[in-house]
Amino acid sequence: DEVRRALEEERSRGSTLADEVARLRGEASLSTCRFLEAKDEARLLGEERDEERGRCLAAEQDREAMREKMETINTLLQTAVEGTQARDDARRDKLKAARGRVRDLEAALALRDAREEEGVRMA
Repeated sequence: DEVRRALEEERSRGSTLADEVARLRGEASLSTCRFLEAKDEARLLGEERDEERGRCLAAEQDREAMREKMETINTLLQTAVEGTQARDDARRDKLKAARGRVRDLEAALALRDAREEEGVRMA
């Protein structure tokens, strides 16, 4: 009797242990699934982060290229302005010189006219 009860208790414990093992295996399987899902999600997030990093790098390169283009344009504009100013200065100098020659000619003509008038009066 006692032996039978001990056997039944052992079977019961064995059954309980088998149930516990099955439950733990199920939890382990669920934990493994969750781990694999988290790992996959981390991989996807890493890929998204890498893509975003690539987009940021491309945008930075575009900004740098645009900055260089703007510097080139500014340099060309400055050169053009300086060239225009130099041409304007040269024209202004030529105009001043021409006005000076006109004044000299007008003075020479006035002097000649005055001498002619003086010669007519003397005659």
